[in-house]
Amino acid sequence: MYYYRVSKYNPKLRDSFGNYLADDWTSYSDIGKMYLGKKLTFEEYKKVELSYIKFVLFSMKKTNIKHLKIEKLEKYADREGISTLSLESEMLYNRIKINYLVGVNELSRVLELQLRDFIWTKLTSDNLTIDFGYDYYMYVTSKQMIPYFHNSKFGKNIYIEENIKSPYTDV
Repeated sequence: MYYYRVSKYNPKLRDSFGNYLADDWTSYSDIGKMYLGKKLTFEEYKKVELSYIKFVLFSMKKTNIKHLKIEKLEKYADREGISTLSLESEMLYNRIKINYLVGVNELSRVLELQLRDFIWTKLTSDNLTIDFGYDYYMYVTSKQMIPYFHNSKFGKNIYIEENIKSPYTDV
């Protein structure tokens, strides 16, 4: 198995125990607040969110996965917040459930719901598992190595660290 931790946190800013040392944003709800001397704007947030989505799509493409199954799901009842998204995202929120198959065409919206804290999911296939943690961490487990990638492909918005298992993997 191959393991990847995806985060917006620069590994150079971790202590010897892996703790991130900078005071940085961790959630969609942090938009408008000050971090690292700058106000987090929706535009800056969206750049990071899109990098996560691109990495999942990249991983699916490189491992020949056409859909992911929602193996675990929690829905949070922020109906007012969901209504600020597109009608398609709101309708998707209403229809997804455990064992729902998410195709590439719906994946961006599912990940948007996930990354904005409207849902929590574990997405799986025979070859690929995507787990989400607290504080904007995402873990990718693959039966095959995801071919060489450059962090630069995803901008300076995310960091992909190899050989870090998800703490949420079922034992």
